[in-house]
Amino acid sequence: MAKALRLGAVGSLLAVCLAVSLIVISIRTTLASSQDSLASHRVLERYDVGAGSRDVSVKTLFQDRDGQVWAGTNFGCAVQALSDRPAGFTRVEFERVRRGVRAVAQSDDGSLWFVSSDTLGFRGNSITRFHDGRWEGVEDSNNPLTGIALGDGQPMFQGAEGRVWFADYVAKPVDGLPPLREGEQRLLFPSEDELVCYQNGKWSPRIHLSNLPPSRRNVSAIAGLEDTEGLIWLAGSLGVAQVNRVTMQATVTEPLLGAVSPLSQRGPATRETHPNCIYEDRRGGIWIGASNGWVCRYDKAKGSWERRNLMEFAPEIVESEREFYRLLGGEDLDINAIYQGRDGRVMFGTNRGLFVVNDLSEKPTVYTEANSALPSRDVHCIMEDRDGKIWVGERYGIVVLEP
Repeated sequence: MAKALRLGAVGSLLAVCLAVSLIVISIRTTLASSQDSLASHRVLERYDVGAGSRDVSVKTLFQDRDGQVWAGTNFGCAVQALSDRPAGFTRVEFERVRRGVRAVAQSDDGSLWFVSSDTLGFRGNSITRFHDGRWEGVEDSNNPLTGIALGDGQPMFQGAEGRVWFADYVAKPVDGLPPLREGEQRLLFPSEDELVCYQNGKWSPRIHLSNLPPSRRNVSAIAGLEDTEGLIWLAGSLGVAQVNRVTMQATVTEPLLGAVSPLSQRGPATRETHPNCIYEDRRGGIWIGASNGWVCRYDKAKGSWERRNLMEFAPEIVESEREFYRLLGGEDLDINAIYQGRDGRVMFGTNRGLFVVNDLSEKPTVYTEANSALPSRDVHCIMEDRDGKIWVGERYGIVVLEP
């Protein structure tokens, strides 16, 4: 049932209405029947954040301290205030976030942070902060970030006690080449990982990952998290780093070393395997979701990684998308999101369905638009809100499930 979206009260965003324009878009919200379910969870609501456009995908979900839910999409950002439920989302237009929003976080001073880039990543990244009723770019925040040098994936992540972490890339000098000027980018320019934290209105000194003993290595960070023990984890194309910010030591392992696509023999090219997401489960285990169907789990007690490929369980590619996959070089399976429910089951959001397992060793159950309430099989993110409801962001919008 189509409804015209009302602005409503958007909490702390009221002040920004005087400074920026808010574009009201039509949102289709469907209250599901009791028969609608997904992975044994009843569907509570569905949201179409693209006003009927089939080109708007929800890439990330975040709930702030006021309970408002932010949806980062490939075409910007939308927010759902408490007063708007279940009406839908208001799309927010503000300077520097007119492109895809890939990560949202909130610091202890109430600031909301956004990382955005264009769909293909060719135009670099930008960082925007909403603070004290106004929007400001990274260059206005008196911070040490290089801004557009942030890597792909989700290089900004929420920490404990209101910390917001940024995994930054810093270009390294090369003999014979002039140094990079501010704002300049160079393809294939060598870089090294650096960690920067924002907390209590201050920026921490940079942590140069390649300077930390004992490994002194880079990981080319794509995703990160701060776990319940206060350790920082960075997953990148060159490994996974465990960083102790108290002892200033880092351990780098390579759970994806040699993990190529099991279907590479079918195509002319072998696609590189790289992490897409990182997640801590309810027992403290660290999960890596990667391309080519690979999933890794780190057992802290054993100090070892378990690895499994889910490609063999991927449903057949629909006819309309076969040419797209062929151009990419094969029948790829990207693990985009990981979530463990209160029942202990683990969900993997992928580009070919929602995979659900009780244990990594068992055969997963796969949900798509053909056998569930999912509007599409392309799942990008999964979030649990403070009420325990499960939010699934996918190609055409959001599905909200009861706990």
